[in-house]
Amino acid sequence: MARKTSLLLLALACCIIASNGKLQLMDEITLPDGHIGDQFGSSIVIRRNVAYIGAPGMIDDSGAVFILERVGPMWDIASTIVPAQSELGGYFGHGIAATDDWLAIGQPNADYYTGVVDMFALTRGGLTWAQAGTLAPSLPRHSFFGYDVDLSGNTLVVGAYGYNSSRGVAMVYDWAGTWTETAVLADSWSGPGDHFGFSVAVEGDVAVVGSWCTAHYGLLCSGSAKVFERHAGCWGMRQVLTPGVPATGGRFGYAVDMVGATIVVSMPGSVTTARGSVTVFTLAGTRWEQAQLLTGAAEGTDPDAFGFSIAVSRSSVVVGAPTEGGMAGALYLFTGQPGAYRMDDKARGPTSEHRAMFGSSVAADGDHVAAWSKSAVEPASVFTYIRK
Repeated sequence: MARKTSLLLLALACCIIASNGKLQLMDEITLPDGHIGDQFGSSIVIRRNVAYIGAPGMIDDSGAVFILERVGPMWDIASTIVPAQSELGGYFGHGIAATDDWLAIGQPNADYYTGVVDMFALTRGGLTWAQAGTLAPSLPRHSFFGYDVDLSGNTLVVGAYGYNSSRGVAMVYDWAGTWTETAVLADSWSGPGDHFGFSVAVEGDVAVVGSWCTAHYGLLCSGSAKVFERHAGCWGMRQVLTPGVPATGGRFGYAVDMVGATIVVSMPGSVTTARGSVTVFTLAGTRWEQAQLLTGAAEGTDPDAFGFSIAVSRSSVVVGAPTEGGMAGALYLFTGQPGAYRMDDKARGPTSEHRAMFGSSVAADGDHVAAWSKSAVEPASVFTYIRK
């Protein structure tokens, strides 16, 4: 791992941290011999004092995942995971999910883009690991199984958005001595190119699956997200979530996340025309109701892709807007209670000429926040913050 000098960190703090100071920059993490194509930081998970950072572009796109331990305000690399059966172009580390006991790592391009997910048992607070199996379902090529993954307890949900001409599917696995497929989540109304399974989230007996290119009211790629519930061991679709104001190319469902009785769904908008938004849903009885719409605070008319990445914790929502400011990027912090979140801070990315796309991926856990600065001209970095 390489770090900049203290003087450079101070300079970065001036250009990245918003003036109100709710987010305090703590560390900039880079690989010691990193390359532009490593994609270090394209997926990030934080759990207390441990972070998992994917670099799916390393080693000719075979990929790697780095386990980091927080020591004081700084993060140190503790170990590196590479796929047991390394495959050039497999993209190991694109999708990552972790609990106290398990780590799931997607390799969506493996086996001619069919995809696999490697499972690891965690010990020592998540710092040490042992392979616990590889999930490789009987899917056709170009299914991209493992593009996104999520864990809750002993339940794993895996998206395979490319399945069946990109109609998509999501698969559920449960641990009972081995990881076993227990359900297939599908949308019977899904059409070619809908990308169902592009994003997934699970919490207890509820799963959310994003389908960002579904069409509503004739609006192509306005998007949706489907909520599934498990009763007596059986999963069924319970509700379809749609944006309050659908728009062509809105891509609602591009990213999903959930915690407790709160679901957040992003709508980053079309590549050329939209600012983006994030919708907060809360459970009211047996239905999920729209509770709040979160938007950015950028000036001008350029697209911001607000909602390209999202992360929700018990008291906050973190949103990435990687194309804001001429593709410099930005990170937004909302705090409070679901339905009454307020924007507390905005961290800006490096200067626009670097096309850093800061905020292309984000992570949050308690008071700790991380964001990926992708960069088109230098190796990527992950910036870590603490909420004051």
